[in-house]
Amino acid sequence: MAQFLTVALRASLIISKKKNDIGKILTLDLAKSTVEENFDLSLYDYVETDHNLIWKLKDEVLDEEITAFLSAILTFYYQNEEAQFQTLIKEVGRVKTYEGLLKVANEEVFDHFILNNNEMGQIHLKKIGKHLQIDYNMIQLFSGERMRYDNFDKTMQFLGNTIKKAFSEFRLSKALDLFFFDDKYVKK
Repeated sequence: MAQFLTVALRASLIISKKKNDIGKILTLDLAKSTVEENFDLSLYDYVETDHNLIWKLKDEVLDEEITAFLSAILTFYYQNEEAQFQTLIKEVGRVKTYEGLLKVANEEVFDHFILNNNEMGQIHLKKIGKHLQIDYNMIQLFSGERMRYDNFDKTMQFLGNTIKKAFSEFRLSKALDLFFFDDKYVKK
């Protein structure tokens, strides 16, 4: 088992009402305002169900940017190996919706576009001394070499900010995330 530093597109954020005791300990307004403070929600549509608060990448943002964004970031990463991802760019350009992107990523046909819905984060809520757990649907764009991640927070933040700045002409750059992917979740 190994962990790999991974760059991914945060396709959605999901807050479970039950896991987070929304309505009991945590108010709906506090959960929503915490997400607003930590993520650029202009990229996401909001849906509330009986069990979850969900933010999904907007279809209009994907329609406007996804092919150019993927082409730019994958070209930057792979330098002169453009042929490796041109089929992916064409397929993503064909679907251009949140549901379509998840379907393509879930099929795992492309090495540079794999759905990972095993990631989660926590935001500490100082006012009530509790953590807000947020689950993510991430579309992995690429993974690096195996890495140790002891005390790596500042470096991770630096690398994440560097990637976002390098692609700041795209609004989707604000939906990028950097994390360690554990290969125990790989389908074998």
